[in-house]
Formats: sequence, C-alpha cells, structure tokens
Amino acid sequence: MLHCIKWEPVDLHVKAVLQIVHGMVEYVERYDEFASYLAERGYAVIGHDHLGHGKTASSEEELGYFSEKDGDRHVIGDIYRLTCKARELWPDVPLYIMGHSMGSFFTRKYLTRCSRKVDGAVIMGTGYMGLPLVATGKCLAEIICRIKGSRYRSRLLYKMTLGGNNKRIPEHRTENDWLSQNEESVDAYCRDPFCTFIFTAGAYRDFFTILVDLAKKKDFGNMNRELPILMVSGEEDPVGNYGKGVRACYKQFQSMGFHHVQMKLYPGDRHEILNELDRSVVFEDIKAWMDAAVEEITKH
Repeated sequence: MLHCIKWEPVDLHVKAVLQIVHGMVEYVERYDEFASYLAERGYAVIGHDHLGHGKTASSEEELGYFSEKDGDRHVIGDIYRLTCKARELWPDVPLYIMGHSMGSFFTRKYLTRCSRKVDGAVIMGTGYMGLPLVATGKCLAEIICRIKGSRYRSRLLYKMTLGGNNKRIPEHRTENDWLSQNEESVDAYCRDPFCTFIFTAGAYRDFFTILVDLAKKKDFGNMNRELPILMVSGEEDPVGNYGKGVRACYKQFQSMGFHHVQMKLYPGDRHEILNELDRSVVFEDIKAWMDAAVEEITKH
C-alpha cells in the first residue's frame, strides 16, 4: 500500500494541484516546507512515497527495493494512480506534476505515456545520460542481481551512481554535501533513517531500465508537444553535470517540438534546490510559473 500525503489550502479556493514525485533515498514529507508554501497560496499538493521508500516500505529490509519483476512499470504505474486520485479529489482544476532527481527521470518517462493526463510538468534536478553509459549500468545491475540476488545492496553500484558527487566540493564535511550548501538540511538528511540506506541491485536495474528507455527516446512520439514544461536545477548539481546535462535535456525537448519549455539554473546551488539557502527564490519561481500556466488555461 502506498503512503500518500496531501496539503490543502485553508479557507481558500483550490486553483490548481501539484503532484510531487520524489527522488532516490528520500520521501515525500521532506517537501513539507515547499508544499505548505503552495497550500498557503491556493494550491493543493499531493505526493506519495515510492515503493521501497519512506512509509510505503513495510520494513527496513524493504527500503530501496521496488519489486522482483517489472519494478520500472510499477513505479510509473503508481504515479498514474496518484494522478487519478488527484483528479478525483480536485476535479475541474489544472493538475501539474513535479519530479525531482530520480523522480525527474520517472516524470520524464511518465510523460511518454501520460502527458495528456496533466496540464504541465516541473522537471527538477534532472540530467542527460547517453545510451552506452546507462545500458552499461543496467547490464551490471542485472549481473549483480543474478549473482547476489535483487535485494543485494551493492557498494559498486552506489559508487557508480552517487559515490563521486562530492568531487567538486573541497573539504566536504559529509558524503552528502553535494545535496545542498545548507548544512542544516544536509545534517538532517544524514540523521534520517529514510535517507541513509543503499539502493538494492534490483531497484538500480529498474531505474536503469527507465534511463535506457529515455536514452532510446522510447515512446517520445506519444508526448503532448503543447504541454508547458519548466526545468529547474542548481548550477552546481552533479546529477545535471553542473548544468550541462540540464541544458542538453532542455534542447532535446525543444528539438522534439515542445513549444512551451523553459529552463532556469540557480548559480551556486547544488542538487536539492528546494532545501538550498536561496530556496525562497526557487519557491517563488515555481509558483510564478504555475500561476502563469493556470492563467493561460483559464483564458481558454
């Protein structure tokens, strides 16, 4: 059973809804400050903990594990289920989706199937990875699954994906300094048992399956080219190759004929821009983008 949470305006009409798709080794309640900010301004917010994350995980052993088979399909299917629930809870208002980090890749995959189910997308903390790299990662994860089992927690896969993210930070305090310049936020992350586990080989296999689909541009032809898209990331985010990967993703959407795609990179910010020292600016920018998108919809 999925653990879901919602934030609603008090004594305000709901003008739109934002569905949050969180990242790897975290959970949706970490977005409370941002979601509360939006709720105070007329937006409803909803999100869930992915399989193997937060309170959706039934035990410590389940953390970082999707499923034995077709985990990539299950995590995307769960996002769709929550979209349907959001439409049920708040009918007749615009619905936007926002994916961060791993959730940004999930969201990009989701848009190849369900871009007409939402009214816009915020793609946060994303990157651009070529097919040889992600195919190699998937192959390695599959080999480890066969040898060690899909629940095995591989230090090798961790080092390949997250282990080098501090390389541009001199004299870093913790292995998670790449997340944010905000030491209070980083320290809270390091203390949180829902943020300190290692992904299983099976979950890495499933995640790389989604990355391979994106690299192959699988089902890209199905996407709604009129969908408004906002890409936001920190310029010092290693997941986005310090801005280069985000720009490549932005150009890809432009080349596919998306007419309403915007991008903003925040100087000095690292991976978790919603927890950065200048997060109030990020909050305002995303709200302003949604305000404009809502206004455009109401015109028609």
